[in-house]
Amino acid sequence: VMTMSSTAQSPLFRSSLNANSFDFSNAASVATGITALNADGFSVGTSGGANNSGATIYYVAFNQSSDYFSLNTYTGSGVDNRNITGIGFEPEFVFTKQVNTANQVAFKTESTDYSVDKSIFGYGNVQATNRIQNLQADGFQIGINSDVNTSGGSYNYFAFKQHDAPLIVNTTSDASNGDTSSINALRASNGGDGISLREAITAANNTHNGTIVDQIQFNIAGGGAQTIAVASLLPTIGDAIYINAASQPGYASSPLIVINGGGTVQDGLRLYTGSSGSTVSGLVIRNFTQDGIDIYQSNNNSIVGNYIGINQAGTASAGNVTGVNLWDSSNNTIGGTTTADRNVISGNSDTGIFIGGTSTGNQVRGNYIGTNAAGTAAVGNDNYGIFVESAGNFFGAATTGAGNVISGNGRAIEINTSNTTIYGNYIGTNAAGTAAIANSWGIVLTNSSNNTIGGTSAASR
Repeated sequence: VMTMSSTAQSPLFRSSLNANSFDFSNAASVATGITALNADGFSVGTSGGANNSGATIYYVAFNQSSDYFSLNTYTGSGVDNRNITGIGFEPEFVFTKQVNTANQVAFKTESTDYSVDKSIFGYGNVQATNRIQNLQADGFQIGINSDVNTSGGSYNYFAFKQHDAPLIVNTTSDASNGDTSSINALRASNGGDGISLREAITAANNTHNGTIVDQIQFNIAGGGAQTIAVASLLPTIGDAIYINAASQPGYASSPLIVINGGGTVQDGLRLYTGSSGSTVSGLVIRNFTQDGIDIYQSNNNSIVGNYIGINQAGTASAGNVTGVNLWDSSNNTIGGTTTADRNVISGNSDTGIFIGGTSTGNQVRGNYIGTNAAGTAAVGNDNYGIFVESAGNFFGAATTGAGNVISGNGRAIEINTSNTTIYGNYIGTNAAGTAAIANSWGIVLTNSSNNTIGGTSAASR
């Protein structure tokens, strides 16, 4: 809690770390300020900063959140360039206070010389060096000034993370001329031509949020279908991110935002180490020379509601080589049980979905693989609908809406491993299960054992 009187009194603050209150100047603790932090509020004593007779007292109260606000202690070492880590996010505002002697509070915000040795702190000192020097991915760096780091001193710190609104891509440009050092920096300085997808991914990678996932949404002028023609690989996604292209105005039930590799760029999106927990939704990803989406050493991602290898109308091939490639990646979900979750992974020149390396626990559900978006005609993946080299993965499930339609391909599914489960799919039919859309082969097992194809219930058939 922080309090401030409407009269000429020093503001006070108190946290759960200490029984006493402190002001923001070079002063010792106050026992009669904020005297208790209670279940639904706080108590005050007789100190003017918290309870001056007749004054209006303003207060701000914070409840600790592992994602947005952290407080803790450290003992000073007197060593320069010391990193205080473990707060769980990249802070945008930090202040520290020595609690065993009368020292100033030191402040630093992200907007004030973000990577420069300066702090803002109170009572006549506008900027000073060797206090809080940098705000970092999981904490902050301090210098040698006694306000922050005298040897043996006891310090409290208070770190705040701004609650970031979604970052809005508002141009089809592929340029990167804005300040991508963080999401807030890009909002403030986008280069004058809007925020491109390329810039948004870079800024999200550079904004470290602990368990909070950065969101990228779309609002490109004119609404409706829009194509982003990329001239080179987009930045590799290395931090959890939610790319929500279903936010584009005019979206109803099919993707509007097209990422087009033009037949010259290798991969559409790369979710690599560090990107676990990401979601990619509502995109058309087409004409890349290798993978539409490449997932490598990244787990617990969701790929939902995309067209991968097919045109925006959902009617004709616009193929990548492989639609979705998973390597050394586990517990990812491709598709889901609702129409909105369904991916159409069709028209790719080799494989719709490839799973290899050490990849287990992946779920492929509710997708159309090798058909048009209506599930009524073939737009085949030339060689394989699905190719599986890793054990312990699941295709379909005995759950309503979880079955895939895998039709119109060279081989519907090739399994070159063990302990694969295939439940409740339509293989070689239309989405209604009423007419043939033939694969050249249905299910092919090579060097395989202990796989399950179908079950004893109608739902797993």
